[in-house]
Amino acid sequence: MELGGGDVYPSKIINIPNEAVGRIIGKGGTMIKQLAAQSGARIKMQKQQTLGSPTRPLTLEGSPLAISAAQGLIMEQINEAQQR
Repeated sequence: MELGGGDVYPSKIINIPNEAVGRIIGKGGTMIKQLAAQSGARIKMQKQQTLGSPTRPLTLEGSPLAISAAQGLIMEQINEAQQR
């Protein structure tokens, strides 16, 4: 991925448990947009669930710091979803 000035940033794919997908996306996509704004990373959830899979892939793109921040915020949301 290229962001401004020709810098190439890495991407990382993490698997989100199906029971946490709704919490990560939020109503009307508000949570995923908020997580992206807070972390500075671009966050993309795969639209379709793979049949029979307990998880859905989510792609994080940006600087290593932004990816790390986004992953931490997402893990907090997953932990909260699993505690319910």
